[in-house]
Amino acid sequence: MIDHRLIEMQTLLERIFYSFLEAQSRKESEKISLSAPTDIQSVANFLSVGEVEITIDKPLPLFIFETQILGLWAICLSNRLQWLEVGQLPSALLETQRSLPSIPRFSLKELGLSSGGLMNSPYLLVEISRLATEYVIEEKPQVIQLSLLPLSLKDKEFLKLTLGLGKTLIRVKGYGDCLIKNCQYKNIWWIEHFNSEGKSLLQAIEIDEVPAIVMAAKEDLDESLLRIKKLQQELSI
Repeated sequence: MIDHRLIEMQTLLERIFYSFLEAQSRKESEKISLSAPTDIQSVANFLSVGEVEITIDKPLPLFIFETQILGLWAICLSNRLQWLEVGQLPSALLETQRSLPSIPRFSLKELGLSSGGLMNSPYLLVEISRLATEYVIEEKPQVIQLSLLPLSLKDKEFLKLTLGLGKTLIRVKGYGDCLIKNCQYKNIWWIEHFNSEGKSLLQAIEIDEVPAIVMAAKEDLDESLLRIKKLQQELSI
């Protein structure tokens, strides 16, 4: 009796394998379309959910997770898998981030008009806006560790009000969790690290197109290619 499910999986793995080969010479992610939307759980059982989960709050929210095969991303809508992507980052994340406006170049004089009772946040916003407007993609990211700075409650509220929140939430799981939220401006991210008990350890702002902790490294893609090959061999037995 022909096992159609097995044949489908073997075909899918073959397409994933060739997508990883393509990804070695491309910057953009390689999209793998599916014949029909698939239940998330069936794919999660087959490929296993990895450490990175992304929610993009569009009119129809997108849920994206990296599988245990690093660099293989599952893009889901309404609890149904729509397509897979192979690459360092999913295209929807990059497109959302690049569509945001650039932060204006703030000055102390400008911020001083509304900075009654503030201490350090106006100076910090001037520096953040300078770093973000001068940022060049693929340069070393800039990280400002808010937890180590003397910021009052009013300072923190003013930072949140001025930088705002975008529509992207990223969770990176490990020994603890890392929550990453984009600002209303491109290339500026709120980052918070938690220990395994859920206690906040560090709060920071990172200036980068996408924080490196989210990205699959080139070495990860090479290793994943070998894993796919091994999975193909196991399914052929």
